[in-house]
Amino acid sequence: MNKLTAVITLGMIAIAILGTATMIETKSVQADSKQADSKQADSKQAILSTQKVKSTQISQALMIVDPFITAANQNTNTQTLQTTQAQSSQTQTSNPLLDEEEFDITVTNIKNSDIKVSITIDGLKNSTIIPGNPPNITLPTTKVVVFKFDRHENAGTTGVLPIKLGDEYTPCIAFSNNEDKASCLRASIDSITQPQKKALDANYIPF
Repeated sequence: MNKLTAVITLGMIAIAILGTATMIETKSVQADSKQADSKQADSKQAILSTQKVKSTQISQALMIVDPFITAANQNTNTQTLQTTQAQSSQTQTSNPLLDEEEFDITVTNIKNSDIKVSITIDGLKNSTIIPGNPPNITLPTTKVVVFKFDRHENAGTTGVLPIKLGDEYTPCIAFSNNEDKASCLRASIDSITQPQKKALDANYIPF
């Protein structure tokens, strides 16, 4: 009887030991699982942190680079503006009015008859008609006629130009219905930077 009791007691002790071992193993597995989950979470957190750091570094790098890019663009724009201004300044230094020789012919005592005004220089000639005054205007009037000639040679003036100091020119006036009888004067170029100004009196046109 005592032997049987001892056997039963031993069996119960063995079962208890096995149960305890199983519980310990289960808890160990659960602990290991939690540790693995914790490590995985830590790994994900580390990856996210690394990505954030890289993103921040890239943003900071862009912040550093952008001002240089902007400055480069500004330098390019400034250089373009300076080039344009320089070209404009060069263009302005060449006065287009000096490309031609100008003759300002003043005709006085214009009455009711049309008057032809002409000018000749270096074999070149130009002319225009001043209309006579209408009948209701009884007092003589005055008009300035402007002629312009190319100062330098071109395809139509080979061997004639350039116009230079001392070249002679002849302005004339005549009634348009009798151009053969004209009143003229002889003059010479006395400036290559100022217009030539002469005055002719219509009262002295021959009949």
